[in-house]
Parts: sequence; C-alpha cells; structure tokens
Amino acid sequence: MIEYWKARLGRREQELYTDLCDALSEGKLSVDIPRAVDHGWEETMEALVFDHPEFYFLSQQYTVGVRGSKTRAEFRSLYSPRQMAEIERGMSAAVSEIRRSLSGGFEDAEKKVAAYVISHTVYEQDEEYNQNAASALFFHRAQCSGIAKAVKYLMDRLGRWCIVLKGTLRDDGGPAGAHAWNIVSFDGRYYHLDATAMLGSNPGIQRGEPVKYFYFNNSDAAMRRNHGWNAASVPACTDTRYDNIGFGAAVGESIDTVSISALKAYFTRKGGTKFRFYIAEKGTFNQNQQKVMSIFMEYCRDRQYAGRANLSCTRDVWEAEIVLC
Repeated sequence: MIEYWKARLGRREQELYTDLCDALSEGKLSVDIPRAVDHGWEETMEALVFDHPEFYFLSQQYTVGVRGSKTRAEFRSLYSPRQMAEIERGMSAAVSEIRRSLSGGFEDAEKKVAAYVISHTVYEQDEEYNQNAASALFFHRAQCSGIAKAVKYLMDRLGRWCIVLKGTLRDDGGPAGAHAWNIVSFDGRYYHLDATAMLGSNPGIQRGEPVKYFYFNNSDAAMRRNHGWNAASVPACTDTRYDNIGFGAAVGESIDTVSISALKAYFTRKGGTKFRFYIAEKGTFNQNQQKVMSIFMEYCRDRQYAGRANLSCTRDVWEAEIVLC
C-alpha cells in the first residue's frame, strides 16, 4: 500500500489523514478528532481517497463541525452494508482472477490489470457514483477517476507500486478537461498508465478483440502532448521506449515514433499506402521533408506503387500517402 499523497501533505494534514484512515478502516462514518481542525480538509480527503481506493464507499459529501477543541466529521456511505458485502466479494474475485493469470513480473501484472479493468468497464459519467474503484470493478460503469482508482486497487493488492494522479486531457484540437490516470514504477523507472484512454482505444474489447496497449507505460514527453498535470508533485517519467501517443493523435489513436534511419523498414513492416508517425529526431518539417519523402518514394517504388505522393506534418504528426493511379 503506497500512501504517496499522504507524504506530500503538511504535518497537521498528515495527522488528520491518519485519524480519518484509522476510523474509516474500522468502519466508522462518524469520526471524533480530539483537536480543532477547521482547514485542510479538501486536500486531506483527496489524498486519502487517492491513496486508499478501498474507501470506495465514501460519498463526496461530508460535514465537519468544530466545537471548542474538538472536531466531528460525519461521512455518508454510498452503499448499504448488504451492498458492500457483495461489492467486497466481487472485488476480491477480480483480484483472485488476475492473480491466477499471472505468469511474469511487474509488466505482466500491469498488463493483466489494465486489460481486466477496460474489458469489464463501460465509460459513463456520474459525479457521485462513478468515481470510485467499485464503480469499475463491481458495477462496471465508471469515469476516469473511478477507473484510475480501480487500477490502483488491483495493483495494491498485487503488491505493485502505483499511484493515482489528477490533471487534464485534451482531445485533438479540443479544450482540456479534468482527468485522472496512474503512474506505475518498475525497474527503477516511472511510467504513465491511462486506462481510461486505453478503454477509448479499444472499442472492440467488449466483443473479445485483442487488447491494444495504447497510453501504456508512456513518458512525460509523450503524455504532455495531450495531458497536463503538476509535474513537481509526481516522479518524472523519462523512459521513452514505450511511447506511442501524442497531441497530434486523436485520443486512443496509436502513433508510432520512428527514427529517419528506420523509416524504410517501418513502411515495409506496416505495409499499405498511408502512414501516420512521429519522427524521433528533432527538426522542422522543412529540415526533414526531403529525407522523408525520398525514403517514402523508395518504398513506393519497391512496392511498384504508381501515383501522386503527398507528405505533410501537423502538430508533429507526419502523414505520408500515395494516391494510386
């Protein structure tokens, strides 16, 4: 269990966090605190539910009363005791199913968790009920925060390092909206995992189609193309080996990053008459245009394609196409 966000609170907020965590772990919805606490509640509660997705039952609505040197917090459960018993059984079954399927190390567990969550969840917004781990793992309808908390819930129980973070997501050309996803860690490196974006990338997942691992183990550089967050508050994700998305791509679209020297092999491996890709090397369109076009035309000649070749670059995404005669 990683209490990442607790460690980033101030001393008084950490004390409040501990008091609330202890009481809620014992099933108490009325919490008496032997001191006056009239501020710091919002950041403390956010840290608590991000670190402890097992508190899925908490409503976002709660009351705080301060009398003299004492404080009482009153919380409301979204579910009845009977519902909670059913939810606990269902979520435990999910953990057991994933654990039985494991055959490798961290990345195997991460893939199994992400695949399980997106294959059992329909994206649906509900600010009250669809922002907790149970919404994804038991009710199977969740929005981004519920999906991210479900990922952390499962990773915690498999003993894997995982945190929830909040930020924004911008569709191609659209405005940025509030969003939540995860950061995971293995082999001494950190990576972004956005299971909600993965869900959008896999429209056939409910029909049993193979999982496409987009938005999976990406670097800060890749995520910044359509995500925003407070980078100072989370570990830096610097490994770019698994990057596959960017601002020029629609959410859920896989865009490969290719070095110029590997373009010919990339075109040959992918096949077809149209490609969308990032260039790994830095440089403007004018600087790289001639080299890319030369390689693309060589590929077309090898395939005996005849027609009009077009090359463009929009927001770092290159598009090469030959319109056949």
